Amino acid sequence: MFLRSSLIALAATVALSTAAFAQVPPAQAPAPNGAPPAHSWHRHGNGWQRLLASLNLSDAQKSQVKAIAEKYRTQNQNVTDREQRHAAFTAERNEILAVLTPAQRTQLDAKMKQMRERRRSEEQQAPGTTR
Repeated sequence: MFLRSSLIALAATVALSTAAFAQVPPAQAPAPNGAPPAHSWHRHGNGWQRLLASLNLSDAQKSQVKAIAEKYRTQNQNVTDREQRHAAFTAERNEILAVLTPAQRTQLDAKMKQMRERRRSEEQQAPGTTR
């Protein structure tokens, strides 16, 4: 059950990030005072981009993930049927997971679990509010 909910959460994240991931600008050098640059993509990217960036993907993996994201972004541009979009997002997620090493998939699962726990904690601290 946990794996299924993880995969569903991953699918939703992939769905929201494919277009943005394909357009990620190169990372900028830190400011002279050591602070991260104001427009660094990893600070303003969505959760999926940050998760993938935190896995230390190789250049080959980055290229593969970018190509997968672009393929599905182009393929799904005009799809309005919810079931078709969900099937495409599931396929995209599976392709991206296939690019990761077993260690990277384990890291991703752990990071997603932390993210879910943090959200639950925030929801408990602020009942009645919506995101």
